[in-house]
Amino acid sequence: MSPLWVFRCAIKPIGFESGLSMQPFFGKKNYWGFAIAVVLLIIGFSLLGLKPADNKLALNVAPFVLLFAFLVVIPWSILKSGPKEGTGSNEGV
Repeated sequence: MSPLWVFRCAIKPIGFESGLSMQPFFGKKNYWGFAIAVVLLIIGFSLLGLKPADNKLALNVAPFVLLFAFLVVIPWSILKSGPKEGTGSNEGV
């Protein structure tokens, strides 16, 4: 028996023989939400870093943009339901 059997067993897919398939947890809407959150975070932190420190955008707009990104968009992206099991073409048969 060669020592390569360990690697063959390690990379062997488990559960595919029984017809089980892995479904992605996040869908397209989730990834779009994450992308919007990253853009909002970049905008918020860049507004926060504007000079002078008493800038209206830095004091008034940037905290709300950051709070919206952290407290609304990112949780929505995580909690939004992704692809469901059984959404194949044989539904309702």
